[in-house]
Amino acid sequence: MTITNNSRSRSWTKVLIIVAVLLLCFTLSDCKAKTKTKAKLTNEPKPKAKTKTKAQAKPVIGILSTPSDFHGQYSPEDYSYIKNSYAEFIEAADAVPIAIPWDMKEKDLILLLDSINGVLFTGGDASMWEYSEQHNDVVFTNFTKRAAFIFNYVIHLNDKGVHYPLYGICQGHEIIAMALHQKPHIIDNYKHPGQLDRVVITPAGKASRMFGNMPDYLAGFLKQERSMFYNHRYGFNTSLLSEQKLLDDFFVITATGVDDDGKEFIAGLEAKDYPIYTVQYHPERVLSEWNNQSYFMHPDEAAQAIIVQAQFFISEAKKNNHKFSHDEAIGRFLLANHEHVYMNATWPKTFFYDKKSPISYHTNPDWSDSAPLDEYPCPECGLPNAEL
Repeated sequence: MTITNNSRSRSWTKVLIIVAVLLLCFTLSDCKAKTKTKAKLTNEPKPKAKTKTKAQAKPVIGILSTPSDFHGQYSPEDYSYIKNSYAEFIEAADAVPIAIPWDMKEKDLILLLDSINGVLFTGGDASMWEYSEQHNDVVFTNFTKRAAFIFNYVIHLNDKGVHYPLYGICQGHEIIAMALHQKPHIIDNYKHPGQLDRVVITPAGKASRMFGNMPDYLAGFLKQERSMFYNHRYGFNTSLLSEQKLLDDFFVITATGVDDDGKEFIAGLEAKDYPIYTVQYHPERVLSEWNNQSYFMHPDEAAQAIIVQAQFFISEAKKNNHKFSHDEAIGRFLLANHEHVYMNATWPKTFFYDKKSPISYHTNPDWSDSAPLDEYPCPECGLPNAEL
């Protein structure tokens, strides 16, 4: 029997139709089964998955609040504050700023420090010392004692192998040096109110970790141009380290400056063996604050120099793996979750903290840190992370 081309064509057509029908049936059956399975899973309670917040995916920097400079509505007895410009300095390097009210309970403070990646001491005009009749001498105020406690805890963490950076600006620069010396007598008076001025990076500064990667043209710009904002009446003479062996063993002078009377001062310090860095000027203000006064200029080179410093600090914070134990914990401390206040042109956005804040505050004004640091919780002790 002869098979024609038309017969072959019809046969193949039937085969293709049968295959198509079978595939359709299989697909419908499979979809139906999946639909039943999906419906069954939908009715079952969903387990709560632990997701990592955007904040915890980045380094988290704690900014220590400072007692209020305002003696009217926001008295230093009841309020502390953080200017938003410090938060913007941290955010400029893609990290997350949170608040550390200065007089938190000791154990809560330690748990918080064990949950973040670094600390920033800000500028301000807090009382750093006071006269004590008992000692017949000036002694640190509770605020300075608390900052010194944090300084010592940072040393403690680094000694235990946790790379944990501390950065001090202006008042923070002064407190860190005094905390090491343990007395305020090393500080000196300077006349340098609210103005742009020069920063001279020293030979040791050019070899330092913080300024070592700064391009020469930026270092030259800082030396030649009045580009960094200063506002201080205290500081340290450049002879300090040669006069104080304890400080000389610990720090190198990375930068210097000169006040209105031509008196030279230390504008930058870096610890030799710890990730601790300080500057007398305000890198955060030139970068983020704007008004009609000339001392808030924003030349490109100044902004670049500030970004170099901010990025370096955050790169240091990335070297430890501290984190909050759960997503809700960090929310209480995020500055973005607190209301801010407009004070004036140079204080456009300020966060105040008082007894009504979500953070425990002024709960223990007469605290004393008498327990050895080894008795506090730490990541190496095998204890759970902070349940703040």
